[in-house]
Amino acid sequence: MLSSALVGGYLLPSWLLLSCGAITLVVGAVLLASRRWGPTFDRVFGLRVPLWLCGAGGIVVVLSTVLHDAHALTVDSAFWVVVVGVSASTVLTTLAFQRAAASGTGPRLPLWVGVVSIAAVGVVAWLTSSTGAVFAAVFFASFATFFLYLWFVVPLAVYQHRSEQATLGPTESLPTVSVLVPAYNEEGYVGRCIDHLLDSDYPAEKFEVLVVDDGSTDGTFEEARAYAGGQVTVHSTVNEGKHAALNYGLERTDGDIVVVVDADSFVQEDALSSAVATFQDEEVGGVASDVRVVNRRNGVSRIQTLEYILGINTFRRAFDFFGAIPVVPGCLGAFRREALVEAGGYDGDTLTEDFDLTIKVLRAGWTVKHTTAKVWTEAPYSWRDLYRQRLRWNRGNLEVLWKHRDVFVSDDTRYLHRFVFPFYVLTMLLAPLVGVLMLVAVTVGLLSGNGSEIAGMLAFFAFVGSLVTVLALRLEGESLRLVPYALPLVVAYPLFQAVVIAMSAVYTLSDTDRDWASVKRMAQDQTADRA
Repeated sequence: MLSSALVGGYLLPSWLLLSCGAITLVVGAVLLASRRWGPTFDRVFGLRVPLWLCGAGGIVVVLSTVLHDAHALTVDSAFWVVVVGVSASTVLTTLAFQRAAASGTGPRLPLWVGVVSIAAVGVVAWLTSSTGAVFAAVFFASFATFFLYLWFVVPLAVYQHRSEQATLGPTESLPTVSVLVPAYNEEGYVGRCIDHLLDSDYPAEKFEVLVVDDGSTDGTFEEARAYAGGQVTVHSTVNEGKHAALNYGLERTDGDIVVVVDADSFVQEDALSSAVATFQDEEVGGVASDVRVVNRRNGVSRIQTLEYILGINTFRRAFDFFGAIPVVPGCLGAFRREALVEAGGYDGDTLTEDFDLTIKVLRAGWTVKHTTAKVWTEAPYSWRDLYRQRLRWNRGNLEVLWKHRDVFVSDDTRYLHRFVFPFYVLTMLLAPLVGVLMLVAVTVGLLSGNGSEIAGMLAFFAFVGSLVTVLALRLEGESLRLVPYALPLVVAYPLFQAVVIAMSAVYTLSDTDRDWASVKRMAQDQTADRA
């Protein structure tokens, strides 16, 4: 943090550094205050104002911007702008919500939603008035996002990493564990997954493994059935999707803790012990794991390796501080059975059933934490397969956000309302867009003769980004050879994300396909090559 401030003071405009620091301070203070004074914060977030008042604010901002650009904004004109704004908004709201208006119960929005909406309208109105303002806003948004990550998310992640991890109690008091392994066409992987589970250091008499083959068309069932007996049970069902396979397994197990492991992943020896230890806190309903990429054979998989470390795992550690990790990953996740029952199990109406279930557990009042339990999973190693995987993920995320959209206007969902859902909207919709616009702004800036300023900003990104990458890799015990991949992750990857998110929105509106994701796997490729 000190290095970024010193280097930033030399390479960046002072107004940019100070404003980004102020935003980070305000956002961080608000979120930390919400953790300490939760009920008070929820009451403030729950304050509601009439919809017509929000509409009036937006109209006033737009008209004021137009008059200001025309050099016609005076005290008298400002008065009439307010009159027009209130009148127009009242009429429009009444026409749109006639029944509610007639009953005297017009629509109301949370105060914070209204303030953010009016501010967004003002920014758009300002941007449309000047091309230079567009590029200035793009640079500002990019740096503000970067500093929020650098000065707020990373310190929280480091704090969580250095905090003491829970340890297991006496063996006789340990909860029973049911490990569910849903599998579809995982020949060459499911056996490895079971082997690692059976090698776990968790007491053998305290856990069982149930493999549910969801109508595979290859040798998955036969490979899993070779392990049947003792702790392992294998079932085969008609293909109905991952959610159905998991619910099938839930109905046929009775462990206090339910652990889900994808058949193409494998866990470390102490993974079950680490996950179960976290549940000694009775408020914990779910536990997310530390996901690592096992195949690092080319640039695509290595970029994803760094993405997991700098992005997914770092943000999960930060969310852990609030007990509100939004996704318990399917490759290794654990839930208290009571929380699963209260949440209603897995649903099949979204493509990301793990995200959906975690949100339901959080909405039920449970906390979701991070753990050191490590799971190794295989990442796509071609851009085509990565596109297909992320298309499915983003489609599912959009479906979950839409399914639980009432969270945005609810004041009883704690961090979902305050933090998690706004974060997902910003990262899914705005971050890739800002990344693309940033590249355009840099290009235009270089062509227009602002090379020295652009060079300073890029040098700052490169230097501080490298420091953060080294820090994250050291904390996670990873190789520093991944540092060079930070540049394509920051510069080129947002373009890929923007394309995926745009296509995700299109497919979400037009396609109903709910098949299991299908990407090339290393073991299966090798088997095909030998054949």
